[in-house]
Amino acid sequence: MRSIRAVTVRMVRTVTESILDVVFPRRCLVYGTPLDGREHLVGVSNAAFEEFLPAPSSAELLSLVYSHFDRDDVYIDNVFARWAVSPVSDVSAVIHAIKYQGRYKLAVALGRELGRAALFADCIPLQAESPIIIPIPIHAARRRERGYNQAEAISKGLAEITGLHVNVTTVRRVRWTGTQTALNSRERLQNIRSAFTIDDPHIIRNSTVILVDDVLTTGATTNACAECVLDAGARRVLVWTVAATV
Repeated sequence: MRSIRAVTVRMVRTVTESILDVVFPRRCLVYGTPLDGREHLVGVSNAAFEEFLPAPSSAELLSLVYSHFDRDDVYIDNVFARWAVSPVSDVSAVIHAIKYQGRYKLAVALGRELGRAALFADCIPLQAESPIIIPIPIHAARRRERGYNQAEAISKGLAEITGLHVNVTTVRRVRWTGTQTALNSRERLQNIRSAFTIDDPHIIRNSTVILVDDVLTTGATTNACAECVLDAGARRVLVWTVAATV
């Protein structure tokens, strides 16, 4: 009975979406042009997708993080991103959509793209390192506001491609920090300190942890989380994001 009900719900949803597509055609988040259902990314035309700028190399991104902090204050071993956010890049509209418009399916699709890029770049940690994907957690109040954690959705898509395990319970955000958009790198660092805690540290002990987020700006949030994870016994911490501000 439950399976029949589930099939019925899916059929109704499909029919409803088809009708809505006729009455209110879906449009690209970036260009505003109609979509035809053959897009690489949900809600993004292939024309827009092909214009996204690739992110700098991992070495360049790590240097960018180091430029914002004292060398002894950086706890990230490496950084990997799929696209660059810059004044001439339209990927920022996509990041905004998964943060503030509830575009869960798009966030998962972005995770798949990140996973494909990681495979192509051959940067997946060896199984001997016991790699674990950990989405950067958001505060419970922020989750209620957005309805979901976009980093978790990205991690879901990433895991589908890489086969790596996702852990969403070990690292928790325990302090509300508000938005960091208007803060400089030093203010971000001070704002984010002591924002995270670790439950069941034995789960990540001696493992390589891949912290996943939507966008890397100064690295303050991911670096603070990396410090917490290393203190709990992780072997090393990598940071993978959909995009990086350059």
